[in-house]
Amino acid sequence: MTKPAPRSASEVVFDPAAHYTLDEQAAAWLLRQEAGLDAAEARAMQTWLAQDPAHGRALAAMAQTWQALDALPAERIDALRISGHPAQRRGLSSGPAANDMPVRPRRAGWLKQGLVACTVLAALGGMGGVAMTEYLARPTYLAHYASQRGQMLKVTLPDGTRVHLDTATRLDVAYYRDRREVRLAGGQAMFDVAHDARHPFSVFADPLRVTVVGTRFSVRHIDADVEVEVEQGKVRVQPWRDGHAVGPGVLLTPGQAVAAVDEVLAPVRAVLPDQIAPWREGRVIFDNVPLGQALAEFARYGDTGLHIRQPEVAALRVTGSFDIAQAARFARALPRVLPVKLTPGAGGTEIERR
Repeated sequence: MTKPAPRSASEVVFDPAAHYTLDEQAAAWLLRQEAGLDAAEARAMQTWLAQDPAHGRALAAMAQTWQALDALPAERIDALRISGHPAQRRGLSSGPAANDMPVRPRRAGWLKQGLVACTVLAALGGMGGVAMTEYLARPTYLAHYASQRGQMLKVTLPDGTRVHLDTATRLDVAYYRDRREVRLAGGQAMFDVAHDARHPFSVFADPLRVTVVGTRFSVRHIDADVEVEVEQGKVRVQPWRDGHAVGPGVLLTPGQAVAAVDEVLAPVRAVLPDQIAPWREGRVIFDNVPLGQALAEFARYGDTGLHIRQPEVAALRVTGSFDIAQAARFARALPRVLPVKLTPGAGGTEIERR
């Protein structure tokens, strides 16, 4: 009988009636069990175990080998790490998404699953290497999060990483067997990353890649501007395009921030703790920013009813800390500090030169 080919290396299709060796059968069932059995698969596995006591012994032996990998020290894990597959050389894929299949993070899990997959794929012929590459490149967890205008979200990822999304923020998460990746498509978010030295955590916010092991930092991605602020730990910020570094990066420590426009990093600057992601406390902070930019920031959280048509007024500079929900109060204070006046109209309030 011809052995059935797997649909993919992470979805091993196993037929107990096929002429696999006993070890191959045990390896296939263990891999399916780790991924999560549905009701039909669970019944099939119980049937297989009931067919012969040797089946249970083979499964137990394979599981013991699996558990032994947990005891390997970190340096041995790193020495055995499979490297060079395409997924390690690129960022979060923009291609078709894999199944949304969350799994519990396991120490050395990438290695254990890879060894079990190798056992099965060795029986599948010459396509085993290609299938293994696809297996390693396949995410183990995929998720998409989006906050609406005026809404904020708090989410906890499978590894315990906590993410706080600001208003109008879009986030795509993909965890692999050797790394954790997030793409910030727009908006801003605060990340409290669970420490895991063997699975680096990267945030892609075009044109930057931000990589950490475990830390707390914020990333802002509005239009073409990206800014990173570090509250705790260390963060490497690297200009990034098409899966490759395109310029020198910087290492940020607590109290440091850097901004980028079009792949060019600005000088690193200091930032006070209470100025990092102030939106978490319902505030916006402006430091000598154009009035037009300040109004646009308020508008991210909801309709302000405020308008500027004169370029010279939009270019006026403002500084201060303000309540996100009080754009009208912010506007009423402007005539006291800037040469402007407020003119009510049917379409809202116009801010004009006085």
